[in-house]
Amino acid sequence: EAKTMPEGDSNKRKAASSMHELRKSTISSSTNHKPHVFFLTSSVSLSASSVRTIRKCLKSNKFGLLGSSDDANHNHTVAEDNSDLDLPFDFESPESRSDFLAALQSSRSGQFAIYAISADSEYPFLDGYIVPRSFRYLLAVAAKLHMVDISYIANNCNDIGRSTGAAGRYLIPHNAAAHPEDMDDACGRRKRSKRGGPTGSNGPDPSKINPDTNAPYAICGDVDTEGTGAPQRAISASGKAILEGYTVFLFGDFDHVASPSARAGGRSRARSSGSSKVDDSNLYSRGRLSLLLHLCGADVVDLKEVVQAMEHKATNSASASSDIDHVLNVLQSRGRTINTVVLTRYRANARDYRLARKFLADHREALKSGGVESAPIIGAEWVLDTIGNFSVQDLEKYQA
Repeated sequence: EAKTMPEGDSNKRKAASSMHELRKSTISSSTNHKPHVFFLTSSVSLSASSVRTIRKCLKSNKFGLLGSSDDANHNHTVAEDNSDLDLPFDFESPESRSDFLAALQSSRSGQFAIYAISADSEYPFLDGYIVPRSFRYLLAVAAKLHMVDISYIANNCNDIGRSTGAAGRYLIPHNAAAHPEDMDDACGRRKRSKRGGPTGSNGPDPSKINPDTNAPYAICGDVDTEGTGAPQRAISASGKAILEGYTVFLFGDFDHVASPSARAGGRSRARSSGSSKVDDSNLYSRGRLSLLLHLCGADVVDLKEVVQAMEHKATNSASASSDIDHVLNVLQSRGRTINTVVLTRYRANARDYRLARKFLADHREALKSGGVESAPIIGAEWVLDTIGNFSVQDLEKYQA
């Protein structure tokens, strides 16, 4: 008569198998540099539980913070308001945008992995987690970065041991290596057998499936996008960039985003005055939109000086003429194109559209000489939806 394995022994064997799979899916620090992460969730919206989880992983050296000057992270300054957990880049500065792009290039060249973590996912879905749309989420999609729910680090931070040296192991999601072109299904979708369960004798890879929800840890979409899989489509995309061939004129006023140092100072004043902190997740400034468009392959022309010239009329006419010359040089260097748009701010008002129409009317002949026969005036929502769906959206839907 066959003997039945005691339930306790069975559970131990399952736990050992899960640990073995987790170790296999985690990249050793002896052959890879420490991964760098950033958070889709603003520090002002992080829960106390999320902060504890993040601090624990930083202290045990599971990953570093993207943009941190202290790569070891053991001695990095912990801000009382957790502002050190925000991206430190001032995207209004061309130099800071270049620093971010340089970090991406280093990741793609194999120096280290970069991935993003959401601490405010809305709900688990068949293909992963759905998150609120935000600038940081769209930045991760446009940059073709892997994203995971914070439950990934919460469930796995303790399981590998303290990673303080070359013998330790860093915490990197399955397939989030430094070469996106070499990755397979980043969302961790489970293939189903005919009986409906996960295929494979060992079941789903524990580094990809959250046992609490039985859904992949990966972020697979945002609440403002119909359907899922845009982040995965971005990662696996090859060939030309999604907005390659487009010239985008940034026109008018855009959202104001304080620099990281100004935000930190403002929070100190807010604490002393008892006022609430500001979450800038849904602010789309000139610098932020420039970066998103650049990552998507578009040529970006900032018409800030032209707008100022129009508003001050004759006093700035020379500046306006100089800027138009710059526009013409950009257009002529690319050749004739019909993919030229004038982009106004997110949630633009009537005044924004009126000034844009005046700009086109005043410079119709100059633009035509640069190969621009027409340039629809659209809101920044077109950029956000194009990235959110990772598919170029119909311009007519966004025209004034």
